Amino acid sequence: MKILATVLVAVAAASAQTSQPVLFKTGTEIMDALTQKAKTKVKASNPTNISLKDGYRILFVRRDVPGEPTIHVGSGKKAEFHYVVDGTATLVTGGTIQGATVEGGVPHVLTKGDAMFVPDGVVHWYKEVSNLTYLEVSFDPPASDKAPQSIIFKTGAEMEDAIRENAKAKAKANNPTNPSARFILGDDYYVSYIGRDVPGIPLLHVGSDKKSEFHYIIDGTATMVIGGKNVDGKTVEGGETHLLTKGDAMFVPDGVSHWYKEAGPVRYIEIGFKR
Repeated sequence: MKILATVLVAVAAASAQTSQPVLFKTGTEIMDALTQKAKTKVKASNPTNISLKDGYRILFVRRDVPGEPTIHVGSGKKAEFHYVVDGTATLVTGGTIQGATVEGGVPHVLTKGDAMFVPDGVVHWYKEVSNLTYLEVSFDPPASDKAPQSIIFKTGAEMEDAIRENAKAKAKANNPTNPSARFILGDDYYVSYIGRDVPGIPLLHVGSDKKSEFHYIIDGTATMVIGGKNVDGKTVEGGETHLLTKGDAMFVPDGVSHWYKEAGPVRYIEIGFKR
């Protein structure tokens, strides 16, 4: 059966004054929601329409048919980050939209674990897909020279290589834990690929460090504590404990304490929204 289903995972608060809750979804809940959503699709080629609010949105998408060429400009201006959870696809970037196809452009073959960043104003088109499920995060990019302006494509293997190189650098600096690789960095957002093998320290993003975070678990397990009281900068009393495993997703708004109490080790994508 041809399926295209979209599930909204987290949407930014409508205003800076609105409190945004913590959101935790297991991988099973996400995949079940996609399956149920697919059953309601009237036309398989049309994605569910979910409005962009306050600068970003987070979606999981299942696509079994090619898409339509898209370019985000004007009032719909936004950049997008795609991470392939499963399946394969050919994503064409650049070129010129000619009806239902693209003339020119560069085709990228995406497989499980690959990631793509498409800045605003760039044509992109899922020309071919096969059982594709992907994470899509949209950003309302600021008009700044610091905002990423070019297409960035990284394979899962390249990101793992970057993790290993960062681990070597940290080992030389006598800090051989939690290697990471920054994927993109804009004025108001970033995407990082992180390998964590030891517990973290309690974090609370307020003031000049104010930001919300979205974590997607690629592999491994971890225990994250949300809320509670920071005791000594290393531990937390109280709070809610969440066991995170492969496929799980966690959204932590700004002003909420979070702590990787245990790491098993774990690989995850961390996306920060600094609005």
